[in-house]
Amino acid sequence: MSWILLPISLLLVLSQASAYRYIGCYLDAGSRDLPVHAGSGSMSAARCNQLCAGRRYKYFGLQFSKECWCGNRYGKYGRRSNSECSMSCTGRRSEKCGNAWRNSIYATDLSSGRPIRDSMAAKVRSMFAVIPSNVVCSSCLITTFHHKRVGHSSENFPVSELNSRMSRYPAKARNKLRVLQFGVNAKTTFEDSKISIGPSHAKKTTYFGIARRVNNRVHLGMVSADVLATLVQKYKVYKKRVCRKILFWKKCKTHTIKQRRGYHGHEIRQIDAALQSETMRLFMKNLGHVLV
Repeated sequence: MSWILLPISLLLVLSQASAYRYIGCYLDAGSRDLPVHAGSGSMSAARCNQLCAGRRYKYFGLQFSKECWCGNRYGKYGRRSNSECSMSCTGRRSEKCGNAWRNSIYATDLSSGRPIRDSMAAKVRSMFAVIPSNVVCSSCLITTFHHKRVGHSSENFPVSELNSRMSRYPAKARNKLRVLQFGVNAKTTFEDSKISIGPSHAKKTTYFGIARRVNNRVHLGMVSADVLATLVQKYKVYKKRVCRKILFWKKCKTHTIKQRRGYHGHEIRQIDAALQSETMRLFMKNLGHVLV
């Protein structure tokens, strides 16, 4: 029997490689996305993982090259391009440790255990963005949001029951779920959304789910919601000159006419994006009910 001797530094890297995984670059603010400051100074991903996993947190973030932050949730300020997390770590120059108000987010090994929920959370966070302040206000486009039919489901069942259980899901979801019949490790994602905009309200109906077959069992999680927005009515204003003849005199007066109009294309896109973000925020809030 022969043995291969590896340097201690390489053994440490190999042992830590599966302990944490990079998720992405995320925006931070004064009310911290990851609330616990675990340390600063000579910092690396391995060091921050050690600090946060040791405190039993699921996620850690590296910021401004030297700061380590911990928490069990992340993403409330939205995702940014990886290029915005460009500062090198003080403890390992080959790694990136965020930037000013940017976190390089990682998952510790404590984030596993609910693989469907974890996958759904990553997808939902990638689709979330902070709604601009000029979209939601009393005189903007949307005044308030209302939530209806917020739902979630978790299932773990034998693959032999797949056909009978599919009937409770939307048609597009059923088409995706059928692939689980043909592979012991098959995985599928299903989602759909519909938006309708009326004179005073807009509504977006969305569902999203992930299903995975592990040997002869199916693990499935799904969230759904109807989000309604009360819209600010928009008007076009123009001047109209009206004249009347009184005996030999002509009397004219200019009137201001206010006429209700529909929503322009860019306004419809803003309404849709705001409903999407509010839906993703609602999904993030309810993913804790997904137990697979």
